Amino acid sequence: MLILARHGRTTANAQRLLLGRMDLPLDELGHTQAAAVGAALGASGDAPARIVASPLLRTRATAEAIAARCGLTVEFDERFLEVDYGEYDGAPLAEVPHEVWQHWRTNIGWVPPGGESLAAVGERVRAACQDYAEEAAERDVVIVTH
Repeated sequence: MLILARHGRTTANAQRLLLGRMDLPLDELGHTQAAAVGAALGASGDAPARIVASPLLRTRATAEAIAARCGLTVEFDERFLEVDYGEYDGAPLAEVPHEVWQHWRTNIGWVPPGGESLAAVGERVRAACQDYAEEAAERDVVIVTH
């Protein structure tokens, strides 16, 4: 089975900032959340065979909390990076212009200035999932992403 886990909370998440490629650590609650995911997966009795994560700090810390409970090391795959919001990275969600949200909702090929399209994100994530699918059919693979 392919198990997808989202990273724990960061200060930017708590402040409702658009968090893409900014490399921020987990906050206190985020560490608690990461430990809880690790405990849940470690308590199942069937530890995953592999843990893969986006290389950003918030996913690394979450994956490492899971790995510590399961006795594994974490592998990193850049294809699971968060979407690149370009010039909007770090912006308060409420301050992102309405037309930007409209573009994202109606045109997956639209690219924010300095960022990447949702179509590009979809292509790289689908390719990554396909690469892990065969193994996940036999053994659990945890992917920690955004």
